[in-house]
Amino acid sequence: MLAIAALFLPFQLFADGKVFPPLALPAHVTIPDQRALIHFTNGTERLVIETRFTGSGTNFAWVVPLPGRPVIEEASTGLFPTLQHLFRPRFEHTVTRYYLGILALLGAGYLLLFVRPDSRLNWLDLAACALVGIAVGIGSDGPLLGLIPFSLLVCGVMLVRFVTSSVVALVVVVAVVVAVGVLLPGLAKARSGSMDASSGSDGIEILNRQVVGVFETTTIASRDPKALQIWLRGNGFAMSTNAAPVIESYVKDGWIFVAAKVWRDTAGEATSTPHPLSFTFATDKPVYPMRLTGVDNGSLSVELYVFGPGRAEARHFNVERCTEPSYPSAEESWSYWSPERPRIRHPLLRRWVNGAPVATKLSARLGPADMRDDIWLEWASFREKRSVVYSRLGAFTVALNWGAAMIVLGLLGVCVADRAGSRWPARLPKLLAGTAVSGLMLFGLIYLALPKTDVRLVKRPWADAMQNLLQLYFELQDSSTNQPTIVEARAFLNSPTNGISGSIRVNPWSGSRIREEDSPGNYSLRATSDGLKYIAHDAEGAEHSIGRVVPSSASIIPDCRINPAFLLTVVYRPNMRPDLGSVRSP
Repeated sequence: MLAIAALFLPFQLFADGKVFPPLALPAHVTIPDQRALIHFTNGTERLVIETRFTGSGTNFAWVVPLPGRPVIEEASTGLFPTLQHLFRPRFEHTVTRYYLGILALLGAGYLLLFVRPDSRLNWLDLAACALVGIAVGIGSDGPLLGLIPFSLLVCGVMLVRFVTSSVVALVVVVAVVVAVGVLLPGLAKARSGSMDASSGSDGIEILNRQVVGVFETTTIASRDPKALQIWLRGNGFAMSTNAAPVIESYVKDGWIFVAAKVWRDTAGEATSTPHPLSFTFATDKPVYPMRLTGVDNGSLSVELYVFGPGRAEARHFNVERCTEPSYPSAEESWSYWSPERPRIRHPLLRRWVNGAPVATKLSARLGPADMRDDIWLEWASFREKRSVVYSRLGAFTVALNWGAAMIVLGLLGVCVADRAGSRWPARLPKLLAGTAVSGLMLFGLIYLALPKTDVRLVKRPWADAMQNLLQLYFELQDSSTNQPTIVEARAFLNSPTNGISGSIRVNPWSGSRIREEDSPGNYSLRATSDGLKYIAHDAEGAEHSIGRVVPSSASIIPDCRINPAFLLTVVYRPNMRPDLGSVRSP
C-alpha cells in the first residue's frame, strides 16, 4: 500500500515550469596568472601565451624559451575570454530537491504504519502530517499551499484515531496521500504560470626582430649561456643570478629565446594584461616552457587549453574539461544558446585550431618546486569530462538530499531491528536523536566538500546581449554627424555621459561592462573602405557585422544575418529608437 501511495507523491511538483529557465553563470570571473592555448599537429606546435605583469614602471621585459625557431604573431585580447566561456564548468544551481519527496514519504510512511483507531492523538501524528505539508509547501514555492495537505492529513488522522476501523484507516490515509499527489501539482502549475636573422656579438645570433602588436620582439639563438645573459642585461632584460643555470640548460638543449618588451601608459602598481602572443615552431612533443618562469617566482595559477589528437595530460595539472569540439560554419546565424560540446566559431580560434578532434582544459596551481621542469604534454585516449561547480543553493540542496536519505535509512533500520522488541517505545527518542545527528553530520560533510561558487542567474543572456549591442550601435549611429573615425567612436562608446544607462552596458555572459573586444557579448570596431564597421560577438565569439556607422539617418539597414521577426522581438523596447520598425535584414 505504501509503495502504491509513493507513486502519487509530488516528486515532479517542484520543477520549474517557466519557458526560459534561468542560466547560472559565474558571478566573478577569475583570471589566472598565465593562460595558454596549445595546438599540436604533425610535429608543429602553436603556443599562444597570455601573461600578466604586476609592478611599478612603464615597461616590462619577457623572455620565452622555445625548442625551435618560431613564427611570432599577435593574438586578439578576446581569444582567452572566449575559450574561458566555451570551456567553463557546468554550474549546478537548480538541483532536484529529492529531500522533499523523502520528507513526504517519511511522513506518509509513518501514517500508514502507525495510525490506528485507539482513541488517542500522538504528537508524532502531527509531526508526520507537518512533514508532508512542509515538503509540498517548499516544493511548490508557496508555503501556504502546504497548509492544504497538512489540514487534510490531520483531519484524516483524527478520523482514523477516533472513528473508524483499522481497514478503513488505511483507506483514508491512502486516499489523502493520493489526493495530495494528484491535486497539488495542478495548483503549483497554475501558480508558476503566473510567473548563460642577423648576427650579434660572439656567441649570439639574432634570428629575427619584429614589432608584434604592443610587443617589440627579438628572436635569439646562442651557443654561450654567459654571452646570452650579457646580451639580455645589456638590452634591458634584468636577469637574476638564479636564472643562470636555467639559461645554461636551455642553451645546452639547443633552445631558441624570444625576448619581448612591452610598454604601458601608466607607472602605477596596477596589473597589466597585454594581448597574447602566438609562437609556432617545430617540436616532437607539445610543451609549455616553465623553468624560466619559476625562477624567483612564487606560486602561479596556470590554465592550458590544448587542441590535439587525444586527451592531453601533464604532471601537476588537473583535467577540468575534455571534449570533442565541433566546427560549424562561420556563416551561421546568431548563437542563442551554449551547447554541451563547444562550437569553435571565433574567427581567430577557428583559423588556428580548425579540425582538432579533441580539446582539453588543464589547470594547476604550481609552486616553485613544480616549475623546475617544463610542462611536457602526453596524449591519452579520449574520455569525456566536464567539471561541475555548485552554487551555494545547489550544494545545500544536494547535501540536504543525502542527509534526508540518511535519516530515512536510519529510521528503517530502527524499525527492522526493534519493531518486535518490547522496549521499542523507551528507545525511540534516543534512536531518533542518533539518526537525526547522523543525517545532519552527513549533510555538513557533503556541503563542505562540494566545490562552490557564487553565481548569477540570467534569464535570456543571448537576448540581453543582442539588445545591448544593438542599442550601443544605434546610440553611436545617432551621435555621428559625419563619418566618424575609430578614435571618435571609441571616445563616444567609452564616455560615461553618452546617454546610455548603466544596465545597458552590462555583458550578461561575463557580468562586467561591455567593451571593445572580440569575445562573447562584446563588440569590435573595424575600419574598412566602406566606412567604420560595427561588429557584435555572440555567445561563441562569432562575428556578426551589424552595419556601418554613417551620419544619422531615419532608416538603419543592418547587414547582419538575423531573422527580422526575431530582431524586432528582441530589440523593440519602449526606450529604444522610435523608428525601429524600419530595421531590415537582407
